[in-house]
Amino acid sequence: MNRLNGTAPLDVYEIASGATIVEGTLVALNGAGKAVSASDTAGLKVIGVAQRVIDQTVAVADGIFSLANDTTNPVTRAILPAPPAGPGKRTGPRPWGTGPAAGCSRW
Repeated sequence: MNRLNGTAPLDVYEIASGATIVEGTLVALNGAGKAVSASDTAGLKVIGVAQRVIDQTVAVADGIFSLANDTTNPVTRAILPAPPAGPGKRTGPRPWGTGPAAGCSRW
């Protein structure tokens, strides 16, 4: 995991009882406001990436990160949503490695 945007401060959250959080993974808050590992579970709000886990607390950073893809359940181009169609818009997924130069406002 590489942090691409260093502007967000760290916040510290209490870890929910029975939860395990690993440094470098996504963190979410449950309905009680306690930190848990992010998952596809209703009611969780993803808040950032775990930077340090100490006792029953986790320091979380938000911002822009480059994360590794899951090898057992990877994100693939086939499951990414297509951008909306309209004037000047593509109707299918973006072909990776093509597109406007950095800083351009149009695709």
